[in-house]
Amino acid sequence: MTYDDIIMAFFPCIKFCSVMEQIQHEDFYDSSHKKSKNYGTPEYFKNKWAVLRNLSQERFYFYDLALKMTAVVQIKGLRMIIENPWHPTNFTKHFWFLRTSLIDNDRTRRGDYFRKPTAYWYVNCEPTHGETWQPTPKDKIKTITAGSGASRTREKMKSILGKEELDKKYLEHTSQAGLCDEDRSMISPDYARNFICDFILGKEQKGTQLQLFQY
Repeated sequence: MTYDDIIMAFFPCIKFCSVMEQIQHEDFYDSSHKKSKNYGTPEYFKNKWAVLRNLSQERFYFYDLALKMTAVVQIKGLRMIIENPWHPTNFTKHFWFLRTSLIDNDRTRRGDYFRKPTAYWYVNCEPTHGETWQPTPKDKIKTITAGSGASRTREKMKSILGKEELDKKYLEHTSQAGLCDEDRSMISPDYARNFICDFILGKEQKGTQLQLFQY
């Protein structure tokens, strides 16, 4: 690493967001588990507590790793941008010692597949503030229709668009419960380019619509 490099740190979002608590709660109390022959037995609860403890240890491992990496970067004067989802119950919102440098509330405005608000922390550097608006085509925007949090996400989108528009213009995206699958985690090439130009390089792109000066 040199002082001219920039580190992009994508820590496992599933370990730092509220979905993890939901997984733990559902995994322990899900009524479907009552059908198990050993439901309510000492062996049943022993296995459940082992799963919950493992999830807790995984979160601590990644959080501790994030702290160590950030400390090294700050002390050595290197530049780094940390990315993580952003919502009211996000772990990094309540237990991270750095303030957010930038929050992109709707990534589809810059060409991504999902709206999902995302926070960025800049260490030893500052974001530029470009405005490359490249709305994602309506038939390319995805909503989560299966898995943890799916119903809440769809209801929120329906309240914004209406049911007919949601069904007509948006692609359904099936995600395994409790897992952040590869497709859902991918960043579109357009969003990656626009993010780099807007928030890292401060580069105006060809075809970008200039904005009026705002105070």
